[in-house]
Amino acid sequence: TLREAPKHSPAILTMPNDANLSRIPAEARSLLDYYSSHIIYIMTMSPGKKPPWKIIHLPCAMGALAELMVYGEASSSAKMALFYALLSISSFHVGLAEKNSLERSHYWYEKGISHKAKSEVYLRSSLDQTLPKSSRGKYKEVLMSLLSMVTIGVFSGNMEDSNKYLAESEKLIRNQGLSKPVKSQKVSKLHRIFSYLRIIEESTTLEPLEASNQDEIRNQVSTGLESSRSDLSVPEDERQIVSSRLNWLEDDESDEDSLFVSIYQIPTTLFMLLSQTSSLCKDLSSLKVSTPEFIRRSRITEDRIFNWQPPENLAFKDNIRYFKDKKANSLSCQNSSAIFAHIVAAMHLALIIHFQRKVRKTDPRVLQHYIIDAADHLVMHEKLKRALKVRTTAFPWPSFILGCEAYDLTARQKVREYLVLVRDYNMGSLMEVERVINEVWRRQDLGRTDMCWGHVLRDWGLRIVLT
Repeated sequence: TLREAPKHSPAILTMPNDANLSRIPAEARSLLDYYSSHIIYIMTMSPGKKPPWKIIHLPCAMGALAELMVYGEASSSAKMALFYALLSISSFHVGLAEKNSLERSHYWYEKGISHKAKSEVYLRSSLDQTLPKSSRGKYKEVLMSLLSMVTIGVFSGNMEDSNKYLAESEKLIRNQGLSKPVKSQKVSKLHRIFSYLRIIEESTTLEPLEASNQDEIRNQVSTGLESSRSDLSVPEDERQIVSSRLNWLEDDESDEDSLFVSIYQIPTTLFMLLSQTSSLCKDLSSLKVSTPEFIRRSRITEDRIFNWQPPENLAFKDNIRYFKDKKANSLSCQNSSAIFAHIVAAMHLALIIHFQRKVRKTDPRVLQHYIIDAADHLVMHEKLKRALKVRTTAFPWPSFILGCEAYDLTARQKVREYLVLVRDYNMGSLMEVERVINEVWRRQDLGRTDMCWGHVLRDWGLRIVLT
């Protein structure tokens, strides 16, 4: 068996096995190398630290490749699912980055689709409860594979099935992850990656999923899973919704989760407020008429959003006062800590706009100054990264919110400047952001009533995950 095999046996490692090698995609090693040297840094938001995709995902996929070479198969379906998922992510990015040859771009995009299909086959096996647990894979391997399917959507731009994988991830975490008395740091990081993806995805979900729809979604992913109505029902209480997404937060809402911040460099308290805003949006959609309880909750959330202050390590330093002296806020007088302060400030302002538009139904024309200031932060964030040669990813959510509410010409120009800057990331999600914003502006300029981003997503049948 695999466990009985010596770890570093020259006889095994150098033994030629054409049959085994023929089962491995010819481009596998180059795509995993590309994942290691490019993709990881496009996904991370924390420079100078080892991102989870480097210390958790990549070693697991490399292990699967080694097992394929030596034994002809990996030790679990989940490892195989992850292996092909990472190949798919790299393939899609290579395809979108290929600007000079439509033929080569199409070739790699098709590779991405093919590798994703193989990953899905193994993923279904890893979720099939009728199969032995040893062949399905460890908990963290299965969760990595599920979350990587969401990442495939973000990179390819086709995010239609992201919700079903997030729903399956949530079920797996509730049934297996939360019951673990002691969680390893790797598992804890995977839980935070899930929470980040889920909260961002829910913020642009047009209506709440009914339990029956969730049943259907889960059945599409795993036909062998047992499920109960209580597991699949949507929590009615806002605190339950927040705790299901941020179960690792302390009860004190002023606390920041250091592990989450180390991965994303964005305060957990901001994400908690975004989750609460999404909950209010769904309630408003289902209630149609505001109730006293809804009014009370929305007032509390609104106060928290407006009074929110960033933690000291993610705020501008005393010598940089962005709103008081924009001239002093040049690239030359800032350091790498300002990179994070800019993206945090942009997200906070975008959250104010999001709440005011979706919960308060405020006329967007009175919010244009927020959009201009937030877009300034986004532009400075990108320019500062380039000036200091910091390799981190873009964060599409704020730019989407800002762009879709930008009526003023100056606001649109600022948003456009940012969208042009981030085209070089060659991310499918960013391309979808720009496509939706352009359509919103087109409808605004025509004076149409169906000019909100929700109308565009519904008309186009789009789901988006703005990460």
